[in-house]
Amino acid sequence: MGALFQAIDTSAGWWPMRKIMNVPISSEFKSPLKNPFWKAAGLHYQNVVMDERPIFWETFGLYAAQYGLSTNMVHLARLDDGKANKSMEKLRKEVNQGPLNANSLYIFRDWKDSPQQIRFDPKADLLARIDGFNVLAPGWKVCSNCPPFESEAALAKKLTSAKTSELNQLAPEIHLGEKIIFSSQARGRDDFMIRGWGYGEEWGTWAVAPQAKLIFNFPSSKPKKMVINAKAFLAPKHLQQEIEIWGNGSLLGKATLKKSDGNQIELTLPDQVMANPILNLEFRSINAVSPKDMGLGTDERLLGIGLQSIQFTR
Repeated sequence: MGALFQAIDTSAGWWPMRKIMNVPISSEFKSPLKNPFWKAAGLHYQNVVMDERPIFWETFGLYAAQYGLSTNMVHLARLDDGKANKSMEKLRKEVNQGPLNANSLYIFRDWKDSPQQIRFDPKADLLARIDGFNVLAPGWKVCSNCPPFESEAALAKKLTSAKTSELNQLAPEIHLGEKIIFSSQARGRDDFMIRGWGYGEEWGTWAVAPQAKLIFNFPSSKPKKMVINAKAFLAPKHLQQEIEIWGNGSLLGKATLKKSDGNQIELTLPDQVMANPILNLEFRSINAVSPKDMGLGTDERLLGIGLQSIQFTR
């Protein structure tokens, strides 16, 4: 009887996977893993793992089952937090300190969630973005029976739905002087914004919380300054926005925005902030207000600064 209760209790994890495995993949479950790499990797590695709490359990649970791989990407109703945390700690140590497990294929969700430096040998190990997933394949480039990783352009001619791109780091590359745009159509939102921001608009993105955060990997050519272009939510009863900008726990500067558009803030990046290759940037809208409170409609969001672009310069 106890075993029966256990089976029922954990069914939230294995029942969806059982239903997926019992139907043709082509008709019911459209796997995003289109690239030929996945088949070759499934035959080469023994494990497929992720260094944080798994969220791709359905995709990679099926992938692991298909090739008989061990995986930590499962979804169960009852989870032993102690064992799970210990497993995550072990994986992070492998990735950030080494050595990598030669039998494991590592999957990363998003660089913003794991901004630590990855220890890998670019001459032997493959770090790539494949079908939308960040992948680290130890020893792939020196494996005698592993097919060579093809460039995105070459592979596109063979399989247009399989997108690939080899990386030298997980963090998106930023060039000195490049203007990073935060409009709905630009890359700034997806690549660097973390929390506290509203939906993207044609001009940029409003901060909709008193604290709105971003994360950057500094350009390889070390910048000395940061230039911010921004809007500010103003109203007849609210003529200015008070803003604080923090970087890696240090106050970089304060600004009083008195124009609805065309505000530019230039900040010096101190040595203690630049000592870290990662910049955790935070905008604090000290006196943010909602349009509703100002009698300007029904929008209840607390609007402060409206971020348009950021540029790292000398």
